[in-house]
Amino acid sequence: MRYALQRLWNPRTEKGLLATLRKGAAVKLVAELFEQAEVFFENVEKACEEIQHSTRARSFGGGEAADETEARLDGASRAPLAAGAGQRDAADPASAGGGERMHPGER
Repeated sequence: MRYALQRLWNPRTEKGLLATLRKGAAVKLVAELFEQAEVFFENVEKACEEIQHSTRARSFGGGEAADETEARLDGASRAPLAAGAGQRDAADPASAGGGERMHPGER
């Protein structure tokens, strides 16, 4: 949205299609749109943060049980990553630290 508005009028450079066409009243409208868009997106961001906060509080309850659940989930999500890293190391001796590393351009 900002890109489209700045094509019409860029307040920093004071250039744009409206400047070329000498449309001063339209330039003022675009400047107002910049301000209104900024307020709009700030409000959207606040609403998203509130939703995220309320969803998190509802999902985990905010107590000790929530912390334990998060810890279990966190540990469970790391286990497959560690197993995958071991498989990658076995397939690529250089990644395991035992082989020589090749530099760009070497084969």
